[in-house]
Amino acid sequence: MFIQQETFQTSFEETNLHNQTCVICQEDYADGERIGRIRCMHTYHLDCIKQWLMQKNVCPICQHTALEIGHEDEDES
Repeated sequence: MFIQQETFQTSFEETNLHNQTCVICQEDYADGERIGRIRCMHTYHLDCIKQWLMQKNVCPICQHTALEIGHEDEDES
């Protein structure tokens, strides 16, 4: 399971181009919070997306498969 982890930092360009609210909890991101980015590049609070993915393996926004599970061993061969 892989979620790209980042620390949220407000920037002027991102404020104009990207949504600044976690669609899972409906709370705005705050500077210094841990966020997680999944394969489709959508971002969420890290704790929110971890909890979501325990129930459903799809992106809450675009419904694409969020994480490829079980293919890690194949890549190592």
